[in-house]
Amino acid sequence: MFNTLRIQLLNRGYPVVMGEYGAYRKQHADGTYNDEHRARHAAVYTSKALKLGIAPIYWYNPMEWGDRSSGRWTYPVVKDALINAYNQHINN
Repeated sequence: MFNTLRIQLLNRGYPVVMGEYGAYRKQHADGTYNDEHRARHAAVYTSKALKLGIAPIYWYNPMEWGDRSSGRWTYPVVKDALINAYNQHINN
């Protein structure tokens, strides 16, 4: 997908915004959740997009918010992965 975006749009001078990427939270048979996988997915997509000059916009499912008025992330491992990917891009 990223290669197609690069060839078809970026190399032709078109800006690209990658909106609403993310992964749903799922429960495993043992009762644990896939939050670490979701965090890795968010970090990889963010890193690849930023490397190509694509503006990534993560889709944080509205059903995942515990208290929208507080502005706190329900799953900080995903938030941290996004911020770390962005910071790594800025510092390289």
